[in-house]
Amino acid sequence: MWLAVAGQDVRAALGHIEENWLSELDPLARKSAETVVDLDADRLTCPACWTEFAKGPRACPSCGLRLY
Repeated sequence: MWLAVAGQDVRAALGHIEENWLSELDPLARKSAETVVDLDADRLTCPACWTEFAKGPRACPSCGLRLY
């Protein structure tokens, strides 16, 4: 899919696209999509299954989501 917009409208167009995409998600999926994982924190929370675990593993010990 291609979308052509004027240069000054790019940010607004991207904002509308993201807003539309997020509106299609259920509340938990939207929370996951908006989550930022702090890889420097002592404890991490998986944005896919919300399991909390100590820093160290490269993947969530519960669901296997690779974090970095």
